[in-house]
Amino acid sequence: MLPCFTRKPVDHPLGFLVALSGLLMQLMSYGIDNSYSIFSDDMHKDPSLGYPSVTTISLGNSVSLGLSPAFGVLCGFLVDRVPPRLMMAVSTLMLFAGLWLSSTFAHNVTAVTFSYCLLASISSACMLSPGAAATSSWFNRYQGLAMGINFSGGGVGSAIIPSLAGKWVVAYGWRKTFRLMSAFCAIGVVATLLSARRAPPKKGGEGPSEYDEGQERQEQGEEEQTHTEEENRNNNNSNGETTPAQRGLHTHKLNPWELFLSMFSRAFLGNFFCWLIFSWAFYSLIYVAVPYVSSMGKAGTVYADISPIPTDIASTLFTFYGVFQIVGSILVGWLATGTTNEFAYVLCATIGGIFCAFLGFCRSYVAFALLLCVIGFCMAGMFAVMPALIAERLYGPNLGFYMGAVFLAGVVGGFSAPPIQAELQQRHYGNYTYVCVFMSACMTLAAAVCYITMWRDKRVRIVSAAAEAKLA
Repeated sequence: MLPCFTRKPVDHPLGFLVALSGLLMQLMSYGIDNSYSIFSDDMHKDPSLGYPSVTTISLGNSVSLGLSPAFGVLCGFLVDRVPPRLMMAVSTLMLFAGLWLSSTFAHNVTAVTFSYCLLASISSACMLSPGAAATSSWFNRYQGLAMGINFSGGGVGSAIIPSLAGKWVVAYGWRKTFRLMSAFCAIGVVATLLSARRAPPKKGGEGPSEYDEGQERQEQGEEEQTHTEEENRNNNNSNGETTPAQRGLHTHKLNPWELFLSMFSRAFLGNFFCWLIFSWAFYSLIYVAVPYVSSMGKAGTVYADISPIPTDIASTLFTFYGVFQIVGSILVGWLATGTTNEFAYVLCATIGGIFCAFLGFCRSYVAFALLLCVIGFCMAGMFAVMPALIAERLYGPNLGFYMGAVFLAGVVGGFSAPPIQAELQQRHYGNYTYVCVFMSACMTLAAAVCYITMWRDKRVRIVSAAAEAKLA
């Protein structure tokens, strides 16, 4: 966007165009990344790769999804210092390069892992924090809805690209399919052109008819006063001792040591642990969904007497999951706009936790589909609200770093959840009930952490402010 178009007031309609750019980037990135497991069988049978084992091939999936949050910290640090558009351009270029390099030069699965999966991981990191940071700069009142639109891209991509990739790999093989999928990188080019941070309107120039400067200054002053009072209360609780991070968190670009100190604040830790605990449930579901459903009727398991569900049929359940992710992202974002981000997060986590527990009782395709629709809706809602929670408490020139640092918690879930779930079901003779209980507990605990560290504290501040206003 041109500078004249970015100089708009908060909650300007043009901000939804920036949210759309985030949607398009996630459509491209997650749609292509989530298709990797589809190529497992074709790679396993490929003589040019040396007939690698399925387990070795799956390592690429862990690298692609698990390492992305780690790179996200660096990308978050950079996006506070360079335009989000530049980071998105790098993301698109790296994903395009990874698809072509691996499909052209890889002669073993290790080369695929480093030429495609590693670049895809960095690409994903380069688009997530910049997209969220750019979108959040445009909104205050409608931030939940905007983030919902931004983060619905993952559901759109998962519902469209994997199904096409599944057909192409059967017809052409994984190498040509990689090259065909690179055409989706054109979506990233469009998204890059649409993305931009909002710039404050000029104070003495054009456009007085469409912008009331006095009103924005008043609103900004009230927000600054509120946050100043909050910081003062926090300082009083620390016997009057302040740190540079506390003083400059919302107003100055902090140096690395100040950023490190600020990561021990309640605002950061609350968001970090909400994401950490939720990531265990999310990656557990991604890992066990198809194996659990396809274990129905399998000999040697507790489900041997159940009507079997073939693997190719079980994999179609992710279509329902992806579609309801789209719906959940937008509707929960709208709910957060009308209520609070904390309420929307706690509600989704609680309902999602209940239905994760019910998942352990499913035995038919229809039952699995219905529950995965609800769980997908709730998880997408939590994804959509989480960046708004981060932006609400850690706003300012360091927001990109905090986005990346909070998302770093996903590394723990991405790498630890699959082995935890594998061990649980193996210890209990293929019984996935304990896996479902684990996911339910994680979702419920995430709701509790959000309530204790964010929602309850926010309610206390609102009540105190109302009482002070009444006394005044």
